[in-house]
Amino acid sequence: MDFLLKICAGSLRIQLIFDYLESETNKSIP
Repeated sequence: MDFLLKICAGSLRIQLIFDYLESETNKSIP
C-alpha cells in the first residue's frame, strides 16, 4: 500500500514539474 502511495506522489510531482516547465517556456516565448 505504501508503495502505491509513493508511486502516486511521484507521478503527481512529475506532473507539477512538467506544468511548471511548460508555463515557464510559455512566458519566455513572446
